[in-house]
Amino acid sequence: MELHEQLPRRGQDGTGICHPGLGWYTLTAIPAFFLLAFNGVWVTLLLGIISTRYRDIPQVINSLIQLLFYLTPIVWPIDQLKSGQREGVSWAEPIIHLNPIYHFVQILRAPLIGQAVSPWSWVAVGGITIVGWLLALVAMRNYRSRVSYWV
Repeated sequence: MELHEQLPRRGQDGTGICHPGLGWYTLTAIPAFFLLAFNGVWVTLLLGIISTRYRDIPQVINSLIQLLFYLTPIVWPIDQLKSGQREGVSWAEPIIHLNPIYHFVQILRAPLIGQAVSPWSWVAVGGITIVGWLLALVAMRNYRSRVSYWV
């Protein structure tokens, strides 16, 4: 038996192997990717300045990134919290929506798997982008001349 015969199929005729389909909403993944990369620049600038000044910060950042990875629905779907099996964790859904990484993942992942993106995720990412760039530019203005001495 060949590999393509073992894959799960959606239709009786064997078409549509594991694919949600393409639509106009799929194109929203393109600006989401560029917005994610644009945010990566200010995060790098800001954390680079902080890490240069305080030598122990990179270890703290590594621990926080690992913690945020497990708190963000990347490996597990957020629908698990809504199901009737886990009534004891329904309180966690609002907390997950406060996680900024969730919104960044959602604006890129949802169009690629055939889901609509919540407008609140776009608003959250836009707000984080503006505030983050303002913080990074202020930090660069204030500490640019001192970074060479901290190294």
